[in-house]
Amino acid sequence: MRKFTISILLLLCLSSYAQVSLFWPPSNSDIVTAQNATIAIQDISYDNITLEGYDSIPANARIGVFYLNDDNQYTCGGYTLWDNTQSNTLAAWGNDPFTPSEIDGFSAGQPYVWFISIDNSNDPIDGWTDYVAYDFISNTTLSVMDEGGTQGFVENWSPNALSNLISADFVLYAEWSNCMDLSACNYNPVATVSISSECVYPINNWLNCEGVCANDYDSDGVCDQFEIPGCTDTNAINYNPDATDSVYNLNSTQEVPCYFIGCQDENALNYNPNANANGPCDYPIYQLDWSFLQTDPLQSSILAIVNIVGLPADYTFQVNDSFCSDITIGAFYSNNEYSEFDNGYIENEFTGYSNGSDWNCLADQPYPYLALFVDDNTTSEKDGFNPGEPMIFVIEIEGIEYIAMPSFSPLSDMSESDFQVSSLYVVELEIIEPVLFGCTDLTYLEYWNYNASTASISSPDFIANLDDGSCQNLIISGCIDPIAANYNVLVNVNDNVCDYYGCTDSTYLEYWNYNPITLQNSPLNNIATIDDGSCLNLINIGCTDINSFNYSVEFNVSDNESCIDVIEGCTDTTAFNYNPLANTDYDGLLCISIIEGCVNYLAFNYNPLANTDNDDCCLIEGCMDETAFNYDSSVCYDNETCIANIYGCTDPTAFNYNLVANTDDSSCLSYVFGCLDNSACNFNVEVNASDGTCIYADIYYNCDGICLNDDDGDGVCDELEIS
Repeated sequence: MRKFTISILLLLCLSSYAQVSLFWPPSNSDIVTAQNATIAIQDISYDNITLEGYDSIPANARIGVFYLNDDNQYTCGGYTLWDNTQSNTLAAWGNDPFTPSEIDGFSAGQPYVWFISIDNSNDPIDGWTDYVAYDFISNTTLSVMDEGGTQGFVENWSPNALSNLISADFVLYAEWSNCMDLSACNYNPVATVSISSECVYPINNWLNCEGVCANDYDSDGVCDQFEIPGCTDTNAINYNPDATDSVYNLNSTQEVPCYFIGCQDENALNYNPNANANGPCDYPIYQLDWSFLQTDPLQSSILAIVNIVGLPADYTFQVNDSFCSDITIGAFYSNNEYSEFDNGYIENEFTGYSNGSDWNCLADQPYPYLALFVDDNTTSEKDGFNPGEPMIFVIEIEGIEYIAMPSFSPLSDMSESDFQVSSLYVVELEIIEPVLFGCTDLTYLEYWNYNASTASISSPDFIANLDDGSCQNLIISGCIDPIAANYNVLVNVNDNVCDYYGCTDSTYLEYWNYNPITLQNSPLNNIATIDDGSCLNLINIGCTDINSFNYSVEFNVSDNESCIDVIEGCTDTTAFNYNPLANTDYDGLLCISIIEGCVNYLAFNYNPLANTDNDDCCLIEGCMDETAFNYDSSVCYDNETCIANIYGCTDPTAFNYNLVANTDDSSCLSYVFGCLDNSACNFNVEVNASDGTCIYADIYYNCDGICLNDDDGDGVCDELEIS
């Protein structure tokens, strides 16, 4: 014989179950199939098998193993009734091979799921409570014969296999309910009596029984009904802080575009390869070329300079060698062709500036002058001024170039700074400011200080006085949000005036950023201005704490500051135990009716059922019979001590005092002393008390001394006669 030792550890973590009561067959015979495994539960393991809420597993509790059926529901594959006095065994039945169209038992290798069921009472309507083992351990040692036979213990179900449950912790799985509404959270498929008041439902139409979104296609915790499309990239110019989804709607995969404004010119200094919306570009600072080309001298003009206003402090307008060597003046033209007849430049594209003059300054001349050259129309390139073209005057002093404005003398042939051939100009130049190249057209982005992150413009750091061709992007103000009704793809300056479709009535949930889980509203950054009929759910603010007195399922926006604590007690003002502070009495279940009576247990008429004293407690006992001798009008409790009236004289000093009498009948007589013996000579009929004074006649004589018998009248009584 060989000895095999097999240890099996099975840790089964059950993260979630459908919380409905399990169906337990009336008997094991209802689940018997063609094959089974056997599971032992030895009494030595009972201390290691715990049940939540119990010190030990109650006798006759059902303990069994379950498998998942075709509907993915737990189905009993075998159970036994718990016996605390001895070890238990149960058969775990396998799927019947003769009924291949249905699953009616365990399949080979299928794990066990352990449950315990305890009846709530002897009344079937009260059902049972189910507990599940969230972990259990099977650990066994088995000796088998060399020759074969029964194989060792296995971890999962197998035909004819043996297992031994040595440890398990059973926790609450499902409490019984008599709710038979399929839409309820606690629907009980095995209930037989429907009690609708026991049904529990989700707190609103958007959540499921677990308190999370019933419909949440992207599992982001935002219910599909409250998804807000928009750009969710915080670096984008059209980032929408309200947005919860980057697609336009649930039925579309089209992404809401995110825009990144920047320079898209690869030749620019600030070219941004990630930009997808035009923004201002920066270019190298333009440099004036002071070289010039002398053209037809017969059409040249002369510009004499009689004074320069605004020279630096170290300089004065005095023609000498120093002045002529330190100061250079030039007249510049645009390299674009200019048409005097069309009153402007023919081409708009910037091509730079060229010097169209020759600076002449000699110490022995009274005034310096510029020779101004006309464009040679015989060449393809512009190499001088076109007739009527504006002249730009630049003064260079110690390497700094300044813009200068001319004032024309009456001696000039012309009074404007437009070039004309063969003319004489006499001018005074005024230095305005250093040359600043840039965009000089305020209708372009490049003129302004542009913030690409907000698509906004602000005052420029400097105002250019010579256009360098950087004016590239015309300002187009408008709405930059693609989900807005008035969105314009060409907009590059956000005017923050976007029109949005949506609910425009603030009394509805849909107007707000609503969270159906927390039941809270928060303001939307993009408030709807065009009503699209989406206002569906009126706001109903109130207490949403289910444990509060004023909780109502009708409230859809939480105002838990208004919640009132439940104070149990009787709220019926006519009840004995009315509590003015109470607000919950469960339809009068906590109320006690008033029962009036004497509540003083020392009183003779104390009522143990009374709870309200009627001020009629009786503390004096005695005779209450008005005809009785001992009647007492102050007595409130007759103790059966009444004494009948016995009339007579009750004066102990009276002659006829009656010791038995208890009621004087006015018959008392005073004592009259004397002789009471009517045979005495001094008997007095009025005497009622003898005083021993009776006088009696002598024998044979009467009280007058005369013989009673004296027949002969001789004075000698007959009895004394002597014959």
